[in-house]
Amino acid sequence: ANIMLRLYFSFRRRPFQMMVASRRAFSSAAGGSGAAEAWKGLLEKAGQGDPSALCDAGWALHQGVAPVTPSKDIASAFRFYQQAEAAGYSPAASLLADCYYYGHDIPADHERAAHYLERVVELTDEEEAGDAYVRSKALQKLGVLEFGGGGSGGSGGGADEASKAAARARFEASIDLCHRHLNGGWAFLLAHDPPGLFENLTEEDKILTDSDALAGGLSRMASAGQVHELGSEGAAGRWRWVDEAAEDRLAATRAALRIYTSRLHQKENEKEFLLALQEQMLVVFPGSMDAGSWGVTYFQSFFRVLNAPTIQQALRARLDEESVGRGDKVPKIVVLGSALGAACVWPALAFGFRATGFDALPCCVEASRELATVADPILQYSNRKVKSWDEAAAPLTPIADFVQADVVADAAVVAPSLADATIVWSNDFAWAPEAQRAAEELAHANMPSGGVLVLYRPPHLAVGPVGSKEGAWEDGGRLRVGTSWHPQLEMHLAVKR
Repeated sequence: ANIMLRLYFSFRRRPFQMMVASRRAFSSAAGGSGAAEAWKGLLEKAGQGDPSALCDAGWALHQGVAPVTPSKDIASAFRFYQQAEAAGYSPAASLLADCYYYGHDIPADHERAAHYLERVVELTDEEEAGDAYVRSKALQKLGVLEFGGGGSGGSGGGADEASKAAARARFEASIDLCHRHLNGGWAFLLAHDPPGLFENLTEEDKILTDSDALAGGLSRMASAGQVHELGSEGAAGRWRWVDEAAEDRLAATRAALRIYTSRLHQKENEKEFLLALQEQMLVVFPGSMDAGSWGVTYFQSFFRVLNAPTIQQALRARLDEESVGRGDKVPKIVVLGSALGAACVWPALAFGFRATGFDALPCCVEASRELATVADPILQYSNRKVKSWDEAAAPLTPIADFVQADVVADAAVVAPSLADATIVWSNDFAWAPEAQRAAEELAHANMPSGGVLVLYRPPHLAVGPVGSKEGAWEDGGRLRVGTSWHPQLEMHLAVKR
């Protein structure tokens, strides 16, 4: 917990003081006397040349939360940023760099972005922990620009080998800085400032450590090897294990949830993986400044979604006496954009479901397969308890399958796996709208009736109310969960009619 606390304050330290101050002072009381007084005091400090106040004032105007104007004032914001940067304030240089790097509210200009990124490096000290975040992100973005060749925005095809080597050196320096001062590679992995990241990771570990409470929570959800018996006179009913072998097997695999999740987060912070991920993203997603944007869905958030009534009803429909002992009848989850595979392995370990993940990046598929082997000893032990199992004739089946494929470009590869999917989990939040729609149409065309599509954003296809015939999807409800990019993201569930 102490490590997590240090991480939290190191990560958000100096570069984000202006965000926190501006939001607290202005957003909560916009237009009120308190906000006006706070703004007046900030302007007085800015007028005295205080670089932090200059940057805070610029941020407030940039975000449209300053009491003097109900909307953004980009021109004034830039004047404040530039004054703060000229005074040697690295967060202001970082904000200017981001505006030109991403094209936020102004046309993108990668040469000017590179100028301000170099200025961040110049104004910061690699030995100073308070500088670590802005410096590491500046090095990473300079690497992206160099990898693309001549500031082309990460195209991957415009750089010669010397430029790519220079880019890799920038990436390595950024990751080393994160590990030295920020206790891990999260700052390199995530393009966004993650609200509550370390609190959520601490909560995740707390849940996984309390094995009795975890087992109790999971036992209330549908699992392979169970059938549901309706209660009398409208009672809720109960789940019944068909045999002891199924119950014992799941008890064993659930014990692996904590070690799997620990290794998952270790991999997310591993230097060689981060380097491979960054470079492959730039090649596979050319021209994207976020290059595939990574995000984290926490263990507790994932299982909150799985426990939604719509999903539990879909699983219940698959679990009957016929499903026991028949692999093709066990509920199946297919993950589009599976990253490191947690959305596949978690339900496979917790509930015995079949799982298949598709991802375009070779390093993610390779790492997913490696991480999934944590269950192999448990599966071998469980199989050996079944006297009829012949290890030579029936080799061990992995806890989940992972396939390298672009969900949109390789639709013919993905489609067959969707045909018997109970749940399709689409990690497409950061995808372009046309790619989101193509993935959604692929799922709708191939999923069985009653299957549930889980989305991090509203559906593109029409959604109709329950019981009607309107729309491509039936509304399966919404719920809010924490992710690394949003503390209360609204998830959408869509049911195939």
